[in-house]
Amino acid sequence: VRQESYTTGREGRPLFSVVSLMESPKHFGALLSSVVSSLYEGGPVLSAASVHGDVYADTDVSAAAAGSLLQVVQTVIQKAAHDDLDVDAFEALVQSTSQGTLSPALQELFVKFWRAQKAKIHELVFKVAT
Repeated sequence: VRQESYTTGREGRPLFSVVSLMESPKHFGALLSSVVSSLYEGGPVLSAASVHGDVYADTDVSAAAAGSLLQVVQTVIQKAAHDDLDVDAFEALVQSTSQGTLSPALQELFVKFWRAQKAKIHELVFKVAT
């Protein structure tokens, strides 16, 4: 969980802090599941507004940040599913695609998700293609 401090200026003392839940494993896991459902299981089409409202509504994450995160996750999952990437190639793709968007902790969670869901996603891609 990332914490941002806002200072008073000269004194440099924090007035208040905002803890960003963008890095919450619970929220990120919900986003990953929603993306897979949307792409391969006939779930609703996702947008920045829907992700913000459905996944990050109880957080300080902006709709724009939710949209950026959605775009990265969709891009990575689609490429990985299309190319049937192994875990090492997936990890490299996550690192190269998500610079500035995903923290190392979320990158690690994304790789764990792929490791656990790769076979299921591959089956779903095959069903969609046939």
